[in-house]
Amino acid sequence: MKKQKGVTLVSLVIIIIIMLILAFIIMQTLNKTVIDKAKESVDVAAEASEKEKIKLAYDVCEIDYETKEIPITTEVYGEQLYVVDNDTEVVDAASEDNKDGKIVVDRSDANSYAKVTFKKTSNVYYVALKEYEGDRYTVTYDANGGTGAPKNQTKYRNKDLTLSTMTPTKEECTFIGWGLNQGDTADYNAGDTYQENEDATLYAVWKDKEYTITYN
Repeated sequence: MKKQKGVTLVSLVIIIIIMLILAFIIMQTLNKTVIDKAKESVDVAAEASEKEKIKLAYDVCEIDYETKEIPITTEVYGEQLYVVDNDTEVVDAASEDNKDGKIVVDRSDANSYAKVTFKKTSNVYYVALKEYEGDRYTVTYDANGGTGAPKNQTKYRNKDLTLSTMTPTKEECTFIGWGLNQGDTADYNAGDTYQENEDATLYAVWKDKEYTITYN
């Protein structure tokens, strides 16, 4: 009888130990679940806040685009986003970036993407930016017998355009500027400001090189 009682006591101790271990495991699991849920809630709240800031900045950019005719570029968008969150980085998204499912603000006619990184959370978002669709004008360069004319430039209505600083070359001639007509009068220098709201073809204006002949 004593032996049987001893075995029962040992069994009881073992059961208690197992129950304590199970209770500990359950508590740890519950604690981890609570902590994970809390962290998840914080992450969700942070992400929601960031998306709201992204949308706010974009909405303001669209207003500027519609009322002030300011093109929605990565630079302009980044400056506006900086107003609502000064700890962000905005750059052009690389072509190899996986944008699927990551676009927070999208437009069907968008043709470029900004990569927005919130430095505090390290969250990255891709925002579709659309090009300015208002009145635009083309400035075309004609080397006028020379070579190396700059590429065409786009001028937006009521926005100044800085002409290219690149200059063409022509054998035995010196480039003196750009003219609105094929003549010998230069209306613009390289790097000047073009303000007209109209297309323009700028012709290179040349002057024959002069040489000094010295007689001994």
